[in-house]
Amino acid sequence: MSRGDANPPVLAQGEYEYLCDGQLMPITERWHLVRSAGLFEIYSERTVPSQSLRVRVLARIESGRIGRCALSWGVDGEMNCRANATYRVGADGRGAVYRYRRPGFPARGIPMVRQHFFPLLRIFSGQLLGALASAGGSGEVLVPWIHDPAQGERLFAPEFSTRTVGYQGPGRAAKPGNVSDCFLYAGGQYGQGAEYDVADGLLQEYRWWQGEKQWRVRLREFSGQWPGAELWPHARCAAVAAGSVGV
Repeated sequence: MSRGDANPPVLAQGEYEYLCDGQLMPITERWHLVRSAGLFEIYSERTVPSQSLRVRVLARIESGRIGRCALSWGVDGEMNCRANATYRVGADGRGAVYRYRRPGFPARGIPMVRQHFFPLLRIFSGQLLGALASAGGSGEVLVPWIHDPAQGERLFAPEFSTRTVGYQGPGRAAKPGNVSDCFLYAGGQYGQGAEYDVADGLLQEYRWWQGEKQWRVRLREFSGQWPGAELWPHARCAAVAAGSVGV
């Protein structure tokens, strides 16, 4: 997937940090947003320095949703990626195809009709929450499999699960002067659900329990101008339009 402009200006950027029981974890997830050829593109990378791991995602946002996306999984110091995947909406805008490949194996394609797609990294949370809210608060979601990096033969294999989103009220994680909304997101590995605080379609923080441990992911080092609903639908507005949340 190529960019329309050689060096499009960065509109907004930031990173997400991970905390477990209040302790900062060695995980970094940086992202930046540009406008290229009249469309928005988001580049994000998650790195785990202690394991030399990195996940990279480049996505083009078209008509408020992910139209094209490329993902790679790699280990620093190695010449080849461990896994690659692409997602692309069809020319008619109705269906999509998810393709994934690992070195030494042929690419495999999975057709998608009504399913949603989440490309792993947190900057895309607002888009998924808005899409689920527009669909009435529930839908089937494809998330590339990365549960165990040691199982290289399974990396990026498609994993489908039913996910739900419900409005909980005002959020608590937005910066002073901003208003955020809190949503409960459940399904998949989030058995008891996770709380997402979103402001203008941008994830500010989310919280969930994994066994006895509490995890938090929060936005930091934000700069620039976030385009809000021009990028993708806000989850609360979508929920109101769908009739699942009162005004």
